[in-house]
Amino acid sequence: MNERTHAQTVNERSFFTYSRRAAVFFGLAAVVTALAAFLLPPRSPRREIKLVDRKLRPSWIAIPWGTKVQPTGEALKISPVEPGRAWVGVRFRRSRLSADMDHLRPRLDEKWRDRGFLRFFFKGTPDKEGRTRPLPLLQLFLYEKPKKRAGHGVRLHPWLLGGKNLDREPDSWKEAEVPLKLFEFTPPIRLFAVDFQVAGELERPFLLKDVTLILAAPGKLDKLVGPKPGSVSFPALVELPEALKGDPEAPYVVEKGT
Repeated sequence: MNERTHAQTVNERSFFTYSRRAAVFFGLAAVVTALAAFLLPPRSPRREIKLVDRKLRPSWIAIPWGTKVQPTGEALKISPVEPGRAWVGVRFRRSRLSADMDHLRPRLDEKWRDRGFLRFFFKGTPDKEGRTRPLPLLQLFLYEKPKKRAGHGVRLHPWLLGGKNLDREPDSWKEAEVPLKLFEFTPPIRLFAVDFQVAGELERPFLLKDVTLILAAPGKLDKLVGPKPGSVSFPALVELPEALKGDPEAPYVVEKGT
């Protein structure tokens, strides 16, 4: 056997040895993966998706119209640019416009539509005399794309506030729980934005915090306070103007989530 033939034989043996070892390794990896899928408990789905806490969360930005949005450390302060102007508000939206480039964009399927709700806390602020004014009436909109609304808007009625009225104890935090099924969107959607719009005039600033999507346990929504029997609960009556359905050409970004 000459030197060249010997070297070729050694190389072939090394190749087959490597191939066998690789086959054993990948075979063991497949077995371990199958056992893990069988023995380990399934990964639980996300039950809370926070958009805002006391400031904006990562990958979320604020787009106000007719308002200013300022972080206070305690919450986000929503102030009117011109006190008394009507139908102003703020949009909390994903920083990326394209869903294909935004892999962490919340996905709301039938389970989220039927058992999910949007929870947030808000309260009024004192005027120059130290008196806290009543909270504004809000209506909410969900968007799956910059100009595509998911379902219709929902106006914030007292039964979504645990039966409390907006003009009572305005200086205390009020908790709102809005079932997602009230928006009547067709799942699945990738949530792009949530709009908070004042239904009427905004005279005074208010504070907003802890805007969170929550997936309730079965039967949880049945225990939420609902409207009185026979009462009619209207959705939002006034839609956003066409010019405000998308972001402004040069949006004023208050703060990016960090």
